[in-house]
Amino acid sequence: MVADTVAHLLQAGPPGSGAQVLECNPGPRMITSALLHAGLQMIALERDPTFLPYLESLKNHLNGQLEVIYCDFFNRDPTTPPPPLFTETLFKNFGIREIPWEADVPEKIVGFFPAKNERSVLWKFLYDLYSCSSIYDYGRIELNMFISEKEYKKIISKPDEKIYQPLSVFCQTV
Repeated sequence: MVADTVAHLLQAGPPGSGAQVLECNPGPRMITSALLHAGLQMIALERDPTFLPYLESLKNHLNGQLEVIYCDFFNRDPTTPPPPLFTETLFKNFGIREIPWEADVPEKIVGFFPAKNERSVLWKFLYDLYSCSSIYDYGRIELNMFISEKEYKKIISKPDEKIYQPLSVFCQTV
């Protein structure tokens, strides 16, 4: 199962070791449950209010292993609902400290890129990585994101292929 594979890849030590993962848009909790079962500390960042009651219910059955926040991780510093998410506030509230890029990864993030603005979100993440801004102010961040097959093919395309684009060049050089 994909959820179990993701949990295995993100697990940074034995269950209960304090490893923490941000999950963007967890939705119906498939990956969330597998990550929690693997012993990871979770912060679920959900933008769809439909899923909040399910996540809150799951949170209430755990002993501090899951925190649920209503926000859109992919729309940092927004002006429209859901409530704004400011990277600095989020990271400071959960004790995520800035560390040098040569050090270990301070945070792991897993989730699904939004289908509606997928290319824009990819560009934003790449720009932030290149400029060491936003989430990358805190050092290296391990991103484990699901993207559409269409965007994936563009990212891995070669110069002689029709779908080769600036996004392809940028992703392959970073």
